[in-house]
Amino acid sequence: MPALCLKDYVIIYMFSILSKTSGISKLVNYFESKTFPNEEEILKTTIQVGIIRYRKCALIFMDNEVLYLSVKMIFKRYPVKFIPWSSIKETKKERLYGRKAIQLDFRDSTLPSIKIYETDFKGNYKE
Repeated sequence: MPALCLKDYVIIYMFSILSKTSGISKLVNYFESKTFPNEEEILKTTIQVGIIRYRKCALIFMDNEVLYLSVKMIFKRYPVKFIPWSSIKETKKERLYGRKAIQLDFRDSTLPSIKIYETDFKGNYKE
């Protein structure tokens, strides 16, 4: 296995800065970790946490009670988080990469908002 070069260390450092900027670490520390309940229904998609977008590296599963969320990047993987709908204060229609999206704002205002494509979100939670 080849040793990491300076370029690799810079990429790892940039990913750690981005994750701190987005606030995803706050979500990881705030919500309980679980495993996905149904592996066949996991959706790989793009989300935005705070101001940082995670393009095609988010895994989500939704049902009527909870949102399961995990972000898997090249050098970093966040555990599956169990986010109950009761912790969501409100949902808003927004845009993400020019597509219609739903923004989830939490009751705890210190947590960053999450945006999910509307097509990935339909039928899982009613406003």
